[in-house]
Amino acid sequence: MKKIYPAFRSLVNAPVIMANGAILYDAEKDETFGEICFDGKFARKVVREVLSRFHGISWVVYSDSGELLAGIPPEKVPGDRWRKMRFESADPAEIEACHRMLLENYGHLYNCTRSWYTITEIVDKTASKGNSIALERSYFRERGIDPLTVCAVGDFENDVELLRHADLSFCPENALPAVKAVSQKIVCHHRDGAVADVIEYLESKEAFPLLSAKPSLEEKP
Repeated sequence: MKKIYPAFRSLVNAPVIMANGAILYDAEKDETFGEICFDGKFARKVVREVLSRFHGISWVVYSDSGELLAGIPPEKVPGDRWRKMRFESADPAEIEACHRMLLENYGHLYNCTRSWYTITEIVDKTASKGNSIALERSYFRERGIDPLTVCAVGDFENDVELLRHADLSFCPENALPAVKAVSQKIVCHHRDGAVADVIEYLESKEAFPLLSAKPSLEEKP
């Protein structure tokens, strides 16, 4: 974010959920907290298996340094506290096969979710965007802001838990069916200004009935 938009901190007044819930980042202090890492020693074995079985797949990793490292052998990744791995292929069928293999062989260790048709990602089993919302609530409760209304918008598998735990949940019209199933309101296609649609809706009085109608997690599919 610093490279893409150096002044991004001026727009952020809450901890940022990053790496599918493995990291919470405090933009004001420029530091991370609530990190959830997994063992890089074993993860190297997983990467080698993926690259040996799926030759069209590339990978990146968020390692000890917090940097996004790409295009290097797993043996050359420094440190053993990894935050997230991402596998990508130009062929959706190949990434789907990779995703199934990861779930079958390593689903007991990792949260494996697709973030796009050509991307699947791995974080520790205890990490998710949904779980991070509890930390967000604690952050603001400590600062005297309680209760807190959490709004979320997402479109793919890695957003499902976020939407389930939010007070108000939105998705664009091109979201996956599973995402639409846990969203309270569908807005326009993401390329047509979905986030702007969400903001406009929140500024309208229509959001209040939607908030009061929010089912509990036990009631949601």
